[in-house]
Amino acid sequence: MSSIRFVLAAPAALTIAFSLACYGGASLDGNEAGSDGWLDHTPPAGAELEATANDGRCDWLGRPYVSVSVERVYTLMYSDHSADCGPLNTADRKVVYSIHPSLGAEPLIDVSGLEDVRLLDTSAGLLLMGETPTQGEHLWTLDHDTLEILAEDVHDVRYWGTRTSPSRRWVAAGDNGVGTLDLHVVDPATLDTLELDDDAVWAEAQWLDHDDRLVSLSFDGTYATARLELWDLRGATSASGFPVEPVLSTLVSGVSPNLLVSYSWIGIDPLDRFAVFPVHGIDAGESMLLVQDVRDGSVRTVAGVDGPLRFTPDGSTIVGWSVASPGTLVLVDPITLDTTTVDLPMDGLPEYVMGFDGNQLLIADAWGGEDLVIYDLDADASVVLPFTASLQTWTTRGNDVYLVDADRLLHVDMDTATAEQVDLPWTPRHVVWAPVGDVLYVDDRMAPRARFLDPETFAVRGSQVLIPDAVPQLDLSEHHDLERDEPVSAGLLARQ
Repeated sequence: MSSIRFVLAAPAALTIAFSLACYGGASLDGNEAGSDGWLDHTPPAGAELEATANDGRCDWLGRPYVSVSVERVYTLMYSDHSADCGPLNTADRKVVYSIHPSLGAEPLIDVSGLEDVRLLDTSAGLLLMGETPTQGEHLWTLDHDTLEILAEDVHDVRYWGTRTSPSRRWVAAGDNGVGTLDLHVVDPATLDTLELDDDAVWAEAQWLDHDDRLVSLSFDGTYATARLELWDLRGATSASGFPVEPVLSTLVSGVSPNLLVSYSWIGIDPLDRFAVFPVHGIDAGESMLLVQDVRDGSVRTVAGVDGPLRFTPDGSTIVGWSVASPGTLVLVDPITLDTTTVDLPMDGLPEYVMGFDGNQLLIADAWGGEDLVIYDLDADASVVLPFTASLQTWTTRGNDVYLVDADRLLHVDMDTATAEQVDLPWTPRHVVWAPVGDVLYVDDRMAPRARFLDPETFAVRGSQVLIPDAVPQLDLSEHHDLERDEPVSAGLLARQ
């Protein structure tokens, strides 16, 4: 992750099957300010769609998805009617809204025709990305304050994954539109790109925590040898200033991607000493970790540990789990590689959120069928909370975790190991902590309304109806059609 302010959830259930692994690494964090925000979503169907029909909310069709920057909250909504309830020519109208707790909400841009829409908060501006089936990836950089378009371009790629560097200066992405994986770095200021890899068929990448060095894990067509590389982008000022060769490159034979369970999301040491790669040992027939020292490139292995992974904030422990023993965490000392297993008061597959400034974990059954648990690594003690929930939609404010599950908003205080349900007169879908105003953004899954809550009293501090009046629509007509290879679906290329 790019900052210690952000934390990572590790949902095991999302990675049980390769077909589900497309949720991608960076999007597993709590959607904090500055993180890689995926805006696209699936519109409702069946009973949920019928519940919104013929009730006067003609501007509403779909579940909003949320991204957040330091300045604003952004949400994307579908609409099949105009503000005056007149039918549109297409039912696939997508509008991105910019919402400020004090200044209100405004429709920012119409992105109809684009898929996999995402919004990234970079130092050069807001990077808006989206793809079309035939025209590749469309990119726009918007001014943080005025929201005017500063740069726009279309690339002959399909970016299904993004990683923003700690300085917010660069964005790493994988092209899922070609048979051989290309790893790109995008300059949001100019939208120029540099291609880092061109001979891998599977890859994953992540930035170090504190500076602009990118580590990557890739495999060739045999899927039997891993290549670990580190690219140093510190000091680069433009695409022409990028290094064209990695400063570290190490081959590890006898391993393949860990696809069925952990997926190979990379764990990064908050002290920037180690990068940890979950893989599958071919000869041993079990999961294993490759622990690379990014200072000299040396690699050590730990058997029997699955990812996704998270380091504790002090860097003393790698937290993983074992698919062979559901309900069990595996703690690894990154210096000695000694392992400790922790039997949790649950039987399911654990997913977890790491505390911001303490070594506590909020743990849930990945299927949402068991009570939440707080585990304190320092005290080696667990507390069972009286709420059954999963960790699919959540955000953090310090050591407070707010999550939405089964149409409920829950608040968990990691410091006191307590939890409460926040009673709301509407049905929440997403919750995001917004730094501007220090408020919680909580939407309504059954109406086009955004609300801001006080994070301590939960009083409503603002409410905005999202109505798509005249909205500038992106012009996609001038872009030429592209001939694309069959996409691959792996690693950084996977949809976040």
